[in-house]
Amino acid sequence: MSMTLSALVAFSAVASAPTSGLNVGQRIAAYYPTHVVGSLRGTQVCFPCTYKSAPQIQVFTNNEKPENINAIARHLDGLMRANPGFYAMVVVVKPQTDHAKKTETLRGLFSDLRPANVTVSLLDPKDEAIKAYGINLDRAVTNTVIGYEGWMVQGTAVNLQATPEGMKALDAMVAKMMK
Repeated sequence: MSMTLSALVAFSAVASAPTSGLNVGQRIAAYYPTHVVGSLRGTQVCFPCTYKSAPQIQVFTNNEKPENINAIARHLDGLMRANPGFYAMVVVVKPQTDHAKKTETLRGLFSDLRPANVTVSLLDPKDEAIKAYGINLDRAVTNTVIGYEGWMVQGTAVNLQATPEGMKALDAMVAKMMK
């Protein structure tokens, strides 16, 4: 009886874990966020279209703590320097009405990132890309990581934390795509 109860508890924990993002093997779509930091700063070009079939990671953030996303962005910056041909973007999901204020906040938060590396962008939660990428905007989901190559999702993570374990998971996702 206790084994059945344990299995039920384990199933309940998995069933209640938040999900977000496309699944491995699904195709990513073009979209046009407002880029505020990085080499695409000041534009609204399509990130995946810009880097085409190259290995890329996008981290969609929603209600994320600044220190966690800052640490993830810095780690991605290092991964880009260590892996030429790999590109990363952090997408901050905020209503369009907040973009001007959030732009200055993000530029201050990421002022020491090298401009040629991680792109930081803003996207309205009503943008069609949110649905196209399967982004869950529930408060329980603070970030959604989607790694892809050749427009196909290779790896995902939800609520990634900038801990040693979390950064190892990010490293493994990039290593898999760089092979």
